[in-house]
Amino acid sequence: MKNISIIIKNGLIVTGGSLVSLAVAYGIYVFLFLTVREMAIQAGTFDLISKVRIIYGISAILICALIYRTRLIDWIKASVLAGALATMMISIGVQMYEFKPFFFAIMILAVGLSVYLIHRMDLPWYHYYAILISILATLFYL
Repeated sequence: MKNISIIIKNGLIVTGGSLVSLAVAYGIYVFLFLTVREMAIQAGTFDLISKVRIIYGISAILICALIYRTRLIDWIKASVLAGALATMMISIGVQMYEFKPFFFAIMILAVGLSVYLIHRMDLPWYHYYAILISILATLFYL
């Protein structure tokens, strides 16, 4: 009985933390998008928006990789993973909306690599759950 309550507690904590991570990532994205859009309107070119979107997605994954190297609590790492992976997949998905098969191939590759790395590092189950949350968030957003 004690193990079940710990599993439920960890699942709820990662769910809540992932939602916060997703909300923060989206808030930063909106701020960047609105700022860059204003600059693009003034400059008369919108090429910068797509570049910022991709750079933001890649930056989120790099920050997540750095966080995984720290001594933070595992559920915080898993929550950050959900936000970062979803941010990267969404930024690529929005950019490649006309090339959905290619996007899904990249998404499968990113998820597969994440699952492999988590398995290799022998991390608890809720890291896999964070990947599931990021997949659901990506599909919901797109």
